[in-house]
Amino acid sequence: MGKAKTSRKSRPLSFGSSVALCVLSGVLVFMSFPNFLEVELFPLQWVSLIPLLFVLEGRTPRAGFLWGLWTGLIVNGGGFYWITHLIVDFGHMPLWVAIPICTLNALFQGLVFGFWSWGVVRLHHGFGLPLLLCGPLLFPVIEAFFPMVFPWYFANGQYLFYSIIQILDITGIPGLTWLLVLVNCGGYWVVKGALEGWKPRTVVWALPAIAFAAALVYGFIRIEQVEGWMEEAPRVKVGMVEANVGIFEKEAKGFGAKEAARMLEYNLVKHQRLSAKLEKEGVELLVWPESSYIPRWAAKVKTSGVEAIAVGANGSLFSRKEGKWVAPKTTSMPREMIRSELNGIWAGDENLVVGVGNDGMIAIYDGNEWRATRDVTSKHLYAVTGFNTGSGQRVVWAVGEGGEAVSGDAKAGFRRGVIGDGSTLRGISADATGKLVIAVGDEGQVVEITRRGWNVVETPSKGTLHGVFVADDKRAWAVGEEGVFQRGPSGGWTRITGAPTRLRAVWWDSGTDVLLVGGAGGLVARLEEGKWSTERTGGAAAVTSMGGDSLREVLAVRSDGSALERLGEKWTAVGVSGNAALRGVASIPFRAETYLPYEVSRFYQSESPLPIGTDAAAVAKEQEAVSRVDRMSPQRGFRLPVIFGIILFKGEGSDRRPYNSTLLLDEKGHVKGHYDKNHLLVFGEYIPGGDLFPKIYEWVPQASHFYAGSDVSVFPFRDFLLGPLVCYEDILPSFTRKVALRGVDALVNVTNDAWFGKTAEPYLHLALATYRSVENRKMMIRSTNTGVSAFIDPVGRIVAETSLEEAETLTWDVPMLREETIFTRFGNGFLGLAIVGVSLCFLYGYWPSGKRVARARSR
Repeated sequence: MGKAKTSRKSRPLSFGSSVALCVLSGVLVFMSFPNFLEVELFPLQWVSLIPLLFVLEGRTPRAGFLWGLWTGLIVNGGGFYWITHLIVDFGHMPLWVAIPICTLNALFQGLVFGFWSWGVVRLHHGFGLPLLLCGPLLFPVIEAFFPMVFPWYFANGQYLFYSIIQILDITGIPGLTWLLVLVNCGGYWVVKGALEGWKPRTVVWALPAIAFAAALVYGFIRIEQVEGWMEEAPRVKVGMVEANVGIFEKEAKGFGAKEAARMLEYNLVKHQRLSAKLEKEGVELLVWPESSYIPRWAAKVKTSGVEAIAVGANGSLFSRKEGKWVAPKTTSMPREMIRSELNGIWAGDENLVVGVGNDGMIAIYDGNEWRATRDVTSKHLYAVTGFNTGSGQRVVWAVGEGGEAVSGDAKAGFRRGVIGDGSTLRGISADATGKLVIAVGDEGQVVEITRRGWNVVETPSKGTLHGVFVADDKRAWAVGEEGVFQRGPSGGWTRITGAPTRLRAVWWDSGTDVLLVGGAGGLVARLEEGKWSTERTGGAAAVTSMGGDSLREVLAVRSDGSALERLGEKWTAVGVSGNAALRGVASIPFRAETYLPYEVSRFYQSESPLPIGTDAAAVAKEQEAVSRVDRMSPQRGFRLPVIFGIILFKGEGSDRRPYNSTLLLDEKGHVKGHYDKNHLLVFGEYIPGGDLFPKIYEWVPQASHFYAGSDVSVFPFRDFLLGPLVCYEDILPSFTRKVALRGVDALVNVTNDAWFGKTAEPYLHLALATYRSVENRKMMIRSTNTGVSAFIDPVGRIVAETSLEEAETLTWDVPMLREETIFTRFGNGFLGLAIVGVSLCFLYGYWPSGKRVARARSR
């Protein structure tokens, strides 16, 4: 096929000509991709291998390999020049070290061209197999199995040729690579014939032309079909936040503590401001980039998913998780708790919940199971509270019948006593550190307990007091039959005029300084800035207890066995325990964590307004009036669901292991999706052999030491599923297919190309990622720290993108498609055929008949 009229063996080109032609081939290839000249000439790739094929004429396999390697060096040197910039700027190495490293990478990745050239010489020039058969089959097989530091494929250069890349949903990248090499091989024979004055056989040009035309026609038809799907698909308005946070600012490494704190806080504020802007524009879902949430201070989180616990009559015990109240299985409870009357409950955190009840019942939950005792007292206990002493010890106080008081450590045990004048105590509360504990009860009794002892103060009320709340500034509020009574920071009780009466419950929100009280008739009243107002709750059953995380989410229970939930500005009633009275509810508080736990299930949402300063210093000054936990809340200034990158940790101390993770938070801060990056970047996120020889990480301190996830995940959003990808996972066809097989409606990639500065790399990365949308017919939402963020439609078109210059936002009505392609369903079937074809070619060549042909051609 395609042989010249003479059978004389072709003589190899001169050294100089060969060098020049290989350079030409290499330049034609990398100029087809995003490059340092900021021009993309993808048509050049259809003829890019022709010069190299001329160089391979008359060569031995060894020589062919070397000339192919030289070509591959040019290709990868021109395409990956930015590695030098990465090593100098972020690896802090001199240029004379960076250039050899960049060259070694180019040489290593150039081996693909070396092996292909060796195979062409061996199979075509040696064994006599048609070039149009063996050349196109070899390339996709070699690049599929060759390991690369920065994976790329020959066919990626055609990402702007939309009509030709549509075959990816059948053949994947191997099919397009095959077509590219086929056209190059046919072109080689056409050019050779023209130069030497002979006409190649028809099949030499017809086969590539027909294959090219068929792919083109398929592309035109498929584009129209996919556009029809997009028109009919439901859509979600997605907004991407690109805060333009450079790599040095991102982690604030190498800066003083004060400057680093300012920088990290300002980075978060930038994301929050842009998110608040998008919320006003009607966006439904936000996407932040990879590792965009890096808190400087401890952040408030929950890990168990349990939001509250309610107790009551007839052994009522319920926990609230994801908005639903459920009862524990009786098999998981101590026998003495079953059917016990529980009157009060307090939650220190997810790992310490204490409930008290009749006959001295004390029940303790440690995050996994309940244990119970009646050994301390036989008197009825009505209320319980607790605090942290500051040394890590948790102290619990419970009060009840006849002034009975139980105190102690939940782990070490309790002691009993009697406080007050012997009157029954109905409520108790403490500040965060236990400097002031107040119990209230019958006949208006108020007992103030400090570290020096207890003291019965002058009773502010003649009627029974049922509940009390102590703030950290030593203010307190007590409620009862005669209304609401307030204690000032320095002591002294006064009645608040205008307050409702017959009250049973009280709760105060520290963020807004709003007081809520509840009582008979289902009443809930609100005191704000000295004015009372009544909030409608529905129903007539008495409100018996209150608790909450913030004014946005308050919980109350009632005597008819129902719970009230205040979400936003509205109360809703939820049946919990039938007709059994509920007497106590405790909202599980957030806990502050410096190293964000892997099991995080919810983030605290701040009510504090965002600062308006235009630089880090101005923002830092405004932040002084805001608590650290409010500053570290990811959802501050907005309440939209958000996907963002984060570093999570498993284990404690020296066993602590970091994961490069991505989370989806809903509008209430609940974690609805969690994914850990599976494919870590070698030398960037881990060093090969580093776990066996930890000393390596000391030698290369710039390298991170992350741990890889082991499975793909999907993020549920409304009625849709989103497929998360982190960093360069969006250029891995088989991995993205694995995600798509979970039935996702769109792909979400969070990445960080800030390492590479304003080079061609961000555009090259984007180009390589576009193919995942075509292969699986899914829209890709691609969010980066400094650019290029983009929306890629299922045809592979970049429909919107950001620049590399400024902080920006990007929005798009993303179509949710669930159509499954041949590639998604069956994978790289075309690659399998290519492997079989290459195997048969070599089998033929080494078979006796093939050897005879090879010997004849060598003469």
